[in-house]
Amino acid sequence: MCGVTDVGWSRDLFYLDLSEPFEGSLPSLVDIPSQLPVDGAFVTASTGGSDNSTIFIFGGLLTYVVNGSADNSDLVFTFSTSQNIWETPSISGTSPTPTPRVAVKSVIDKYGNMYLFGGDGGGGVVTYSDIYILNTIDLTWSYGGSVNTTLRRTLATGVLLNSGEILYIGGYTDGFKAVDINTVSRQILQHTVMIDIHKQTNIL
Repeated sequence: MCGVTDVGWSRDLFYLDLSEPFEGSLPSLVDIPSQLPVDGAFVTASTGGSDNSTIFIFGGLLTYVVNGSADNSDLVFTFSTSQNIWETPSISGTSPTPTPRVAVKSVIDKYGNMYLFGGDGGGGVVTYSDIYILNTIDLTWSYGGSVNTTLRRTLATGVLLNSGEILYIGGYTDGFKAVDINTVSRQILQHTVMIDIHKQTNIL
């Protein structure tokens, strides 16, 4: 959903149906007519909610569909996969600041908590190192804290481990400088602590 096309940002939404066996080439993508009120790029998304059937998208660079003006008033939109409906949920608590929040990385745990780390204000000039948590069941925000400036990242990859840790790999830091791929940021969810670990490995 969303993304950058050859004509600008989009609100496109499509899926790949893997429910039936196939051989050779993959099945065709299924396009869903989107009623999302904004075009967006560099958003992040996770599936959550009470029955794990709602897609939550957060942040990114957004513009109103009707007039193309920048829109950062709503940070979260939801899409019900059972009803094919877009909504703007009402969420209590203190939402992430400052905005916009671009290229944030999200992961979600089995309790419906969507962890949002890092990102930037657009263009990668200034990156962030704080963590916000969206409870996708109760629709509440909580602040996970800010970590030291060496852990600022945008466009990173996040992996949630069974141990309750999140590893953030790669991405960029202030000034759009690439982060050493061997430096992994580790977030320990139980303590909301993040540290850097440096792993020597051969990258093929």
